[in-house]
Amino acid sequence: RQETQKEQISGIRVPKGSCLPFSTLEWTLRDAGESVYSTFQDLVMQAEVAETRDLARVCSKLHSLLSGLSVSTTLLENLNETFHTVGLSSYPVVLRPSPNVDFLNAPLGSPDLFAPELPVNLTDFKAMRSAIGKVWASLFSEAAVLSRRAAGIPQPAVAMAVIVQELVEAEYSFVMHTCDPIDVDASTACVELMVGLHPSGSWGVDESHPSGSPWRLALAKSPQGASYTKAFANRSLAVTIKDGSLQNIGVKYHLQPLSTDEAVREKLCRRLAIVSRMLEGTLEGPQEVEGVISEDDIFIIQTVPQRL
Repeated sequence: RQETQKEQISGIRVPKGSCLPFSTLEWTLRDAGESVYSTFQDLVMQAEVAETRDLARVCSKLHSLLSGLSVSTTLLENLNETFHTVGLSSYPVVLRPSPNVDFLNAPLGSPDLFAPELPVNLTDFKAMRSAIGKVWASLFSEAAVLSRRAAGIPQPAVAMAVIVQELVEAEYSFVMHTCDPIDVDASTACVELMVGLHPSGSWGVDESHPSGSPWRLALAKSPQGASYTKAFANRSLAVTIKDGSLQNIGVKYHLQPLSTDEAVREKLCRRLAIVSRMLEGTLEGPQEVEGVISEDDIFIIQTVPQRL
């Protein structure tokens, strides 16, 4: 039967979570003592002016300082209470970097500069402190500093929040450009979709497993338009999250409905096209979207303005 738009929209979600705001880092530095706070400020100024040959040393010191910080027990207890109220107290989480850097204005900048930490047990305070520190430290990697220099962004002007999200056990993950980036066609969105986790900034998955291609879909954003499959997936291994840990699995494409059933692909294309229109309408412009599919739900993990 004909699907209604309401039926297609159902199951479009965002992961539950909380956030450590930009100010958390400054307060944690101040709690660590005046000498630690002063050292951090001095190193940031050094990162602003250091010659290329000295930058790696400065960034290494910043990384050591930030990754060694210890957030307060009260803060971690409050995080646990927040997740408990939404029924996720025993679930693993992912910690996502959220810098105040405008990626559109940073030629070398992208979300890939700031890898997430996953999976992390929310009730393991030692692991949480370590993961939060690593996210903060990624703000001053050598690549991130050079990216900001190229964009004319002063190092003291940057800040890092940490998004703490439920860890969705994804069957598929995708990256979507809501405007075709090749033809700059606003009527078409382009999607790369693969089994398991996409090697993108949202997951920090590397490319050490065998190479191959994802499904590539061209979505007609108009309800009257026709979407089509540009390429079929053939990556032999996938990285998945199962029982709170990362696992490698073999992929059997003759058992994948997205490869064998055109109706399944068409239904997914219609739903993703609705996601594309919703995000562009809400955020007032083309978006680069990362998300996952779990059972019948589409989760939007993050979105940033698309660079055209």
